[in-house]
Parts: sequence; structure tokens; C-alpha cells
Amino acid sequence: MKIAASLIGLFGQIQGFDIPRVGGVFHGYQWEAPEAVAALPAIDQSAVLNAPVAQRAPVLPVAPVAPIAPVSPAAPVAQADPVSQVLQARASEMPVQVQEQQNFEPVYAPSSVGGYDLSGLPALNSPPPSTQFVFHNKLPKSGSTTMKYIISTLQKANNFHMDYQAPCINKATCALDVEDGLGATTKLAGHVKEQRDANPGKFILLKHQYWLNFTEHEMEQPTYINVVRDPVTRFSSMYYFNRYGFKSMGSEARQGAVRHSWKGTEEDIARTLDMCMEEQGEECTEPLQVLVRYFCGTSQECNMKSPKRGKFGSLNDWNKVAKAAELAKKKIITQYYSIGLMEKFDETLALFEKMLPGFFAGAPAAYRSQFVQTQRESSKTAHTDGFSNSTRTWLEEGPLRYEMDLYNLISAIFYKRLSYFGIGSAESMTMDPK
Repeated sequence: MKIAASLIGLFGQIQGFDIPRVGGVFHGYQWEAPEAVAALPAIDQSAVLNAPVAQRAPVLPVAPVAPIAPVSPAAPVAQADPVSQVLQARASEMPVQVQEQQNFEPVYAPSSVGGYDLSGLPALNSPPPSTQFVFHNKLPKSGSTTMKYIISTLQKANNFHMDYQAPCINKATCALDVEDGLGATTKLAGHVKEQRDANPGKFILLKHQYWLNFTEHEMEQPTYINVVRDPVTRFSSMYYFNRYGFKSMGSEARQGAVRHSWKGTEEDIARTLDMCMEEQGEECTEPLQVLVRYFCGTSQECNMKSPKRGKFGSLNDWNKVAKAAELAKKKIITQYYSIGLMEKFDETLALFEKMLPGFFAGAPAAYRSQFVQTQRESSKTAHTDGFSNSTRTWLEEGPLRYEMDLYNLISAIFYKRLSYFGIGSAESMTMDPK
């Protein structure tokens, strides 16, 4: 029974039930924010895409750096392994981008894009903070399963070790251990140290996890990456996923109303997202602030819980959400090497390939392999009724307004990086991973 209780608490964490709810007052379908909350800037996509790259003061010439050798193809494999064959061909023909060199002439984005202050953003051509340790602290329902299978197929060709972890390092004690779970600190640091000692060389960690400062545990800070999804579509996907589970992945226990994470009633299951908005259901008026918490981190000031509890968990403290969102912005700008967009997944993989070729060389080819596409299909939500434009507007301007603010900031940075690296148009590239 204790293990079952731990699992229940665990999946509640994955969905973010320890993340508080947004405050404010509703009048009909209109959202009236508290007076203390300032209006958030709307992103100007044209400004993001077309704004010139600001040049900082010139730096002294540096000695030429020898080009990095192309990634060696994997050893030949059996004819029955098409994934490895695709990766070998892709790796052998693709020149590795010189991004990991120590000497470079920095090229900066404009200090302000789309109303966001990017003055603290490192140079667009900065080398990664670590060439040996990458951490994808993946968000739920944001292409993380697809990323898992892409990265797993790249291990051999790119010679690195992937450590894929559940939200809890120790599942048996996680529910009662504040050092474990989504906010893992000492447990995660200890696990990573053990794994890196056992697997010297390049190491990439995938885990549902709030941002963690590894230097506080006397460890090397990793190169942080992530992929985010439009908050409204992410919320809709999670809304229906909580009811119906995966399309075909895993056991029956991971599908439908028998899923251990479901906290509602049979009547709640049949309620569409539009109905939830119209009826002002708690799931919709008190949504989880997932992006805020994941990017803010593990510190106490990122805890947005209210003492009040509702049917689906703790309610939000609006003022705490506002403060945590500002901290999350700073982390996004200064602590993340690259964050992609699920809606621009092809471009995201192309960007990762250029910025971290030691790990992501061949990623676009891996994504299109039959193996990854099969896994991608099975990890979709089993059933969804979608949502109307009025529900989208209501969520964007009300309960998910802070989520949208962070998403727009990430988009602004993402498009500047695409422009710098000369990555092609969305019309010709994008393939939604679902």
C-alpha cells in the first residue's frame, strides 16, 4: 500500500500537482487579473524574425581554430537495423559545426526583442557550458517521449551515454522524500555523480525535473536544453491525457479512467475542455503553471503553493506565481543553452544539431526513422476533443497568461538563433511530434 501511495504521489508530481493555481476573478468568460499583476507584452513575430543582430564591441583577433573532425560513423550493423544505417549515412556526410571551440568572436542578439530584455543572453555562437554533460529536464506533454527515442538511437553513432530517469530516483520513498521527485536535489546530484563515474565521457540526462544548480552540490553545471510547447495545446493535451492516457503505449493501467493519476469522477471524464471553460471548472480556472516551475527551479522561492486546496490539488498563490515567473525568465535567458519549440520540431532538431553536434549529429534523420515514428505515434494521447478559439483566448489571457509570457520569451530567443544559424523556413521543415 505504501508503494501504491508513492506511485500516486509520483504521478501527481509529473502532472505538476504540487504547482499552485493562478488567482484572479472571473466575470462570465472574462478574466480580471489582480491589480498587482502587470500586463504582459505580446510578442511580435515579425520583429523577432527580422530584427538585425546587434554587434558588440569588436574583440581582438584570435588564432585560427582547427576544424573539428566530423563525427565518426557507427560500426556497421546488421541489415535489419535501418535506424543505425540512416544515422551512419547522415553522420558521415554532415560537417560538424565549430561551436565547441574555446576561442570565438561573439555575435549577440539585440538587447531587446518583442518587448523582452535579452541583455543577459550569451552570444548566439557561444560554446556550450559543458561539452560532456547535457541535461534535458523535459516537460510533460512536450515531445519528451519522442526526444527520448531520438537520443537513444544517437548514442552509438555519437559515442555518448544516455541516462533516462523517472521523476523519482527512488520510487519506494519518493512520495515522502523532499529531496527526490520533480524537485530532486541531493538524490539527483548523487545519482548523476555515480552514473558519470560509471560512464566516463559524454553523458546526457533526461528527466522530468525542475532546474537544479549542480554547483551547489560541488558538481559541474550541465549544458541545459529543453523543448516547450504552446501552453494552451499542452494544457489541452494533458487535460485529455489525464482522462484517456496514451494511445497505445504501455499497459492498460496507463490508459483510460483506470490510470492511477486520475483524481476526478466518471462525470468529470466526459467533460470536454470547452465545457470546463463554460462551467468554470476548477481544472480550467486553476491550471498548473508547469513552465514557471520547471524553469524557475528547486528553490523555495519557486514554490507557488497556496494553503488552500481544491479538488485537484493545491490552489495557486497569484503573487507567488508572478515572482516565480520573473525568476524563470532569468533562468531561460542565462542558464539554458538552447530551448526548442515543439511546434517547430524540425527546426529544433536542426538547431540542436548545429549547437551540440557531439550529441545531436544525425538527429533529423533519426526523427524520420521508422522506429522513432512508431514510438511517436504510440505516445499520443488516446482521445481528444480539442478546444474552441474562445477557449484558447480565455486561457491565454487568464489562467495561462504567465505560461504564455514564458513561451513568447523562449520563442523570441529561438527565432534569433534560427536566423543566426541560417535554419530554413517553418513551411518547408516543421513536422509536429505530437
